[in-house]
Amino acid sequence: MTTAETGAEGSGAMTVFFSYSRADQAIALPIISLLEQAGFRVWWDGMLGAGAQYLETTEEALESARAVVVLWTETSIGSNWVRDEAMSGRERGCLVPISVDGSLPPLGFRQFQVLDLSVCKGQHDTPAARELLRAVAKLHDRDVPEMPLDAAVAPLLSPTRRNLLLAGLGGTIVVGGGFAVVSLLDSGSASAGNSIAVLPFRDDSPDAEQTYLAAGIAAELRSMLSGNQALRVIARSTSEAVQERGDDALTIARELSVDYVVEGSVRVADGVANLSADLIDGATGLGRWSRMYSQPADDLIGLQQELASAISSQLSLEISDAQGVLQLGETTVPAAFEAYLRGWQHYIDVQGHEGLGEVLVMFENAVRLDPQFAGAWAGQAAALTALGHTASSAAETQQYYARAQDAAGRAIELGPDLAEAHSLLGTILFETQLQAREAAPHYERSIELGSGSSPIEARYAAFSALTGREDAALRAIEKAMDLDPLNPTIFKEAGLVHYSARRFDRAIALHRQALSLNPDISGSHSWIGSSLIHQGDLEAALEACLLEPSRLLRTPSLAIVYHLQGNAEQAEAALGELVDSYGDAGLYQQAQVLSQWGNAGEAMLKLQNAFEIGDAGLNYLRMDPMLDPLRDRADFIDLQQRLGFTAVVAS
Repeated sequence: MTTAETGAEGSGAMTVFFSYSRADQAIALPIISLLEQAGFRVWWDGMLGAGAQYLETTEEALESARAVVVLWTETSIGSNWVRDEAMSGRERGCLVPISVDGSLPPLGFRQFQVLDLSVCKGQHDTPAARELLRAVAKLHDRDVPEMPLDAAVAPLLSPTRRNLLLAGLGGTIVVGGGFAVVSLLDSGSASAGNSIAVLPFRDDSPDAEQTYLAAGIAAELRSMLSGNQALRVIARSTSEAVQERGDDALTIARELSVDYVVEGSVRVADGVANLSADLIDGATGLGRWSRMYSQPADDLIGLQQELASAISSQLSLEISDAQGVLQLGETTVPAAFEAYLRGWQHYIDVQGHEGLGEVLVMFENAVRLDPQFAGAWAGQAAALTALGHTASSAAETQQYYARAQDAAGRAIELGPDLAEAHSLLGTILFETQLQAREAAPHYERSIELGSGSSPIEARYAAFSALTGREDAALRAIEKAMDLDPLNPTIFKEAGLVHYSARRFDRAIALHRQALSLNPDISGSHSWIGSSLIHQGDLEAALEACLLEPSRLLRTPSLAIVYHLQGNAEQAEAALGELVDSYGDAGLYQQAQVLSQWGNAGEAMLKLQNAFEIGDAGLNYLRMDPMLDPLRDRADFIDLQQRLGFTAVVAS
């Protein structure tokens, strides 16, 4: 524990207020991490929970802070919010101004010496970084915290590296405490100037039934470009989210920190498909390239590949290390390709078991039209897995999972280098069959082939976190958040990664960000509650658990909280509700409760029963803090070995 972790701030008060412009968030996050790694509790707008009153919460944090750190950049000097926050720090004598791009503070703040962090050159152990810590420590009446030589802190950003991890936008991921979620991309990743967002194409077709084509063509273009390791391609969900706001390309490029934006439109009428596409410079908002295509409507494959090839070729002129286009090359049957596009769009749009059944029919139709279409087989695997998750009986669930495994296997036979197929098969083997050993090579192959896909990165991160490979999990989830910063599911997975590593502050903030993006997302309230339980804040934990919409997740958390509060009657009632509602389907959750209640023998019996019926909850066994009271038992160690976790970590 550093000096800065002791004293009044140890109670949870945020004593450092960090002010910055949202456009500079990728620059701000590593600096926040540096402060938190040194033991300071930092408030920034990513700490806002879902539904929080921005003005009230921000003002309270600002007025109570002992240090106000202001990041002056070319962007922030024009922000009225940043100026107001800096003024508060100036008036209270606790302003710590910093800069990373040499920008002068606005008039009224130039009498203060500005710490220039641009000289850090991506390192945290520099005189400038230490001077920042010294200034903040002085305002806390403390000695300068000693940073361990092996501190796992993300490098401070050089302002020229715009391809750094963006984390989330609009209050996004939190960094601090034990590990920063933001780091320089690996040398093999996209370099500055190589980032692009493909926005959903506008549908101008008179037939509303053709809507899926516009979205599908953009999605396939995005997928093809992401196969190029020289490019950083923003994921579908984030691209669609920013477009829904109605912002122009320049605003979107700045928000996502991308160098290029692709916009387009599709019109299908009278048997002809007309497509237009524009490549827009993200720095100026000016068009760099524009094309119009006209193809027979039954030759969408040719149109898709021609567009992808043209854009990739244009990027090759603009980006020195681009490698050209990754050809789709999976089907030559236009009707199969159309059914495939329709299936994926419906998969995204539908909810419920019945709708997923319709999705399955679409992918089955694509396979019927072209049995050698690997992508359609992968689509079947995804639909069958989702159907298994929503099935009404255990027997039906296992039937769907078995079919999903077969479909994913067939996709790999036909397309050995299809990253999505390997990712899906790994997920099916691990999450539905409890086969961690067998799943591992498919996860590894998926990340080799599909490191430009946020879903693939996120699945790999979750698997790595649950099987004890912390570094791999962090690298993958960072990449996923960089590619998909407005996707609540990605932040939920990031919360899991940090919860697995016992970084509970991080987990809480990441789940809060997921909830800010989707207040109805299932699971995040429960993960927040569990994190707060481990931090000993039972009142806050109870509040969070009561908000969880999933009964399967809410009831065990409540049973644990009530027990720890000494409320035996309500604890028993919560456990009873869990058993009555889910029976053997909740065996793993029952084991969590009994473990925390101190009933180790009964908890192990539940886990053994869960293993016999293939309870998917056992995937969490290796990392689950709720099961810590059982970890030294021989039968627990044996169960962990039977699940294959030891072999995965060893490999």
